[in-house]
Amino acid sequence: MDAASNNTSPRRDGGGISAPHVALGTRPGTDGFLPRWSALLTYFAGVAERSDRVQITEIGRGWGGEPLVLLTISSPANLANQNELRRIQRRLADQRPALSMRERADLLARGRTICCVTCSIHPTEVGGTLMTPDLVHHLATDDSAQTLEILDRVVLLLIPSLNPDGWERVVDWHAESVGTEREGTIPPGLYHPVAGHDNNRDWFMRNLPETRAVIDHVHRRWYPHVVHDLHQMSSFGPRYVVPPFIDPYDPFVHPLLQAQATELGTMIAAELTGRGLVGIATSTVFDAFSASRAYQHYHGGVRILSEAASARLASPMSIAPDQLVPLHGFDPHRAAVRHPRPWPGGEWGIGDIVRHNRIAVDTTLRHAASSRDRWVRNFAIVQADALRSRDVAAFILPPLADQPDPAVARDLIGLLLAGGVEVAETIGPSGPVAPGSFTVPTAQPFGAFARTLLTDQSYPWGDKASTPYDTTTHALPLMMGVTSVGVNEPPMVESRPLAALPPSPGGIR
Repeated sequence: MDAASNNTSPRRDGGGISAPHVALGTRPGTDGFLPRWSALLTYFAGVAERSDRVQITEIGRGWGGEPLVLLTISSPANLANQNELRRIQRRLADQRPALSMRERADLLARGRTICCVTCSIHPTEVGGTLMTPDLVHHLATDDSAQTLEILDRVVLLLIPSLNPDGWERVVDWHAESVGTEREGTIPPGLYHPVAGHDNNRDWFMRNLPETRAVIDHVHRRWYPHVVHDLHQMSSFGPRYVVPPFIDPYDPFVHPLLQAQATELGTMIAAELTGRGLVGIATSTVFDAFSASRAYQHYHGGVRILSEAASARLASPMSIAPDQLVPLHGFDPHRAAVRHPRPWPGGEWGIGDIVRHNRIAVDTTLRHAASSRDRWVRNFAIVQADALRSRDVAAFILPPLADQPDPAVARDLIGLLLAGGVEVAETIGPSGPVAPGSFTVPTAQPFGAFARTLLTDQSYPWGDKASTPYDTTTHALPLMMGVTSVGVNEPPMVESRPLAALPPSPGGIR
């Protein structure tokens, strides 16, 4: 499967699709079972070959050379109409020239909810990837009215592993350690040699091949309305955590996106609780302050996080009630509005994690389908707001030669361009703005990304007693030593759009 592979002519009958437990020999979610990445790829490719609802595309290679794949799942009509659906998203993302009422109504009527689900970026958190074979099989073969509605109204962009090379390392370690005293432990070494555990904090720096592939082939092609990111956490707290996020939110995340994240997370929590599952918590531990974890919050969409309690990789564990411990002010023993039915302790295994993940993703897809009109409309609202003027009208970066480190300043400009931010280069005498300076206006489709990366943040400590979950700033000029000045009025300068990185200044000062 090369980087351009894309199954566009599958059989239309969907027949002959094996269930995951038949193709893989064991049902994913069974204690002790971790399939090889190659076996999962073979299964997904087989489904795509036999189904007119599933396409598989290799979008890049991971750090060790394993294929990084995207499964695009929708109705046959939507898959045949992908180019037009992406055109609709691009037009709603960039509403210049302004939409007429007729064009807007047409786009809103024809758009589909674009839903991206990402799994196991931390490959020791195996439950996300293990959930995907059964989900893919169900969407490829089920003909219930609910599934057909999802397929008609939603385009699912499923990334079954964001770190397939790390997955292989974890599978190797599990196979080596099962039955020994090391069973269920974290493998020695790093499952991402560049970033270690923090490979999920690369969504603005683009240091990793996996990040670059997903941004370039998913986010900047489809502009998803919702990204559901599956994770795992400590074994000794609640069983499952979803939004609402706790404060603080990054102030540059649109209020409507904050409200939608709250709505979707609350719906997932209600569905899990309604299924009789306990230990379901919201509004705890995880905030939405750092742009490093949430690319889509600055590109018109919602990013939600679900965190399942971990087992011992794929091995079960027994947890006594007194082993459940408070975390960040959250008491897992206590019933509260954000945690209505505490888990009393007991057996916990990979099957529990897979079950919770599947219910959560199913709920996301049902919400995406039933509220298609609102997801598309709200995306249009957020992106229209992005074109309005702000208190800071633009950021000015002096010429590379005047920067403390010209090469690093060039890198910062490249990060903005790669995130869809428009940058202009001053080309003539322009009064206080020197020729060769770079202007980043904030009234542009993805101005929120520029604002959050170029603004000097002051972390809103308030009365918060606990330490921040993550960083207290992500201002790139501060962290990279680049000069950038915010101005309240757009500079009246002769400039040209910067289509690519400026030439490398070369050398080191």
